[in-house]
Amino acid sequence: MNKDIIAILEKLENQGFAAYVVGGYVRDYLLKRPMNDVDICTSAPGSALTKIFGLVPNNFGGIHFKVGELEITITTYRWDQNYVNGFPQQINFNVDLKTDLARRDFTINALAMDKKGQIISYGKGLDDIKNKVIRMIGDPQQRIEEDPLRILRAVRLALSLDFTIEETLAQALKENMALIANLSAPRRDKEIAKIKACLKGDKEIALCQMWGLEITKY
Repeated sequence: MNKDIIAILEKLENQGFAAYVVGGYVRDYLLKRPMNDVDICTSAPGSALTKIFGLVPNNFGGIHFKVGELEITITTYRWDQNYVNGFPQQINFNVDLKTDLARRDFTINALAMDKKGQIISYGKGLDDIKNKVIRMIGDPQQRIEEDPLRILRAVRLALSLDFTIEETLAQALKENMALIANLSAPRRDKEIAKIKACLKGDKEIALCQMWGLEITKY
């Protein structure tokens, strides 16, 4: 693991808090893919993050800063509830690592790694990385209704990683593709641009069509 990341984890641990790298960085670390976006979750409350790093957390309990080429986001463990327009209206910070990982979108993103590089997984994340599967955590219908951006994220991850989309999730994508219209233009267009960057030819376009996404509309 990058020495700057280890130093941040140790900085939190030296103040008596647990801290782990989570999400896409861990996934791509296992897949041996370069990644500059680093998400860290910690038991440290917002007041402690301010004291340690001199930054005030946002409404989602997170602070953000750069270290060299790394984009670092540190967030207090949380559980999101009552989504409106893709954003949780109620956030509970009094939770543990297992609960925090369970709030994430896909199993391959629900992984944590400590400073020694040891992986923590409470679900199917490691198996799904091994088998190259995109699987939603929880009920795909409910999770998509919470935030329709997850439709586009599933497609983008499948294309960029060359993974397949689990059958139940694939069906939910097709049935709910119209919900993309409910997204704000900036959120939608940013994710669509990432999907287009993954398109290498007819195969990828055909996969989008199979999942119900007519990429030529955007």
